[in-house]
Amino acid sequence: MKNKITKVIAIALVVSIVLLLTSCGNHSEYNPDATTVLQNEKHTTSEVVTIVNIPTDKTELIEMLNASLNYVDKYCYNYTKSIKCDATVTNLGSLSSVSNAAKAFSSIFGEKELTFEYDYNTDKKLFAAGFVNGPIANSEISDISAKREDGVIVITAKLISETNPNDEGLLCRLGGDYVSVEDVTKSLTEFKSSANSVNVSSDNVSIVAKISVDDSSLKEMTVSYTELFSLSGVILVKITGNSVSGSTQTTVKYTNLS
Repeated sequence: MKNKITKVIAIALVVSIVLLLTSCGNHSEYNPDATTVLQNEKHTTSEVVTIVNIPTDKTELIEMLNASLNYVDKYCYNYTKSIKCDATVTNLGSLSSVSNAAKAFSSIFGEKELTFEYDYNTDKKLFAAGFVNGPIANSEISDISAKREDGVIVITAKLISETNPNDEGLLCRLGGDYVSVEDVTKSLTEFKSSANSVNVSSDNVSIVAKISVDDSSLKEMTVSYTELFSLSGVILVKITGNSVSGSTQTTVKYTNLS
């Protein structure tokens, strides 16, 4: 009886530790049907581009989106990045009877809510790494549309899905806030747990960019995607869980660009 109680306490302690785990200016170059006015900003003389017409051709819309991404690289010195990741554990196998197991795997899958302020003059590399690394290729976009709304052009791009995302893939280039197979495996190992196989895939990947009609600067951008997790042969501490699955919905917002 004493050994059984000790085992339960040890499991509860490790699971509670797992709960602490967290995964881990000027203007754009797009210029169709536009009027321009020379203007000095940020020690650079350049053209202010006023957007007159919204293109309907997919290639032109992608060019417009990529030009808005270039705005940050070339002219922006500051931005705010807010990350919200909500996790849902859909299957715990035999681990369903373990207290806080669902919360533990939600943490392993990357559940978090964080906000960061980026300053180019403080850390140039961090500033670049925190933002979307464009351009987005035509082959990576399944659908794209645009509409005018309250002084901005809102571009909505739906992107392709990805299997087992990594540092060479699309989710990484969209800001690097995803959770990889390696992240899940490392988290399990650190807490003396394991899985025979881990699979991660992405779905519902999208970018919504708001571009100023007056000067074509990027005003705000939201990147969102779902990650689907599937683990088999799971052992949490010394408890065999067979399989665990779940998903996360990640939303990354870029605001206060200046």
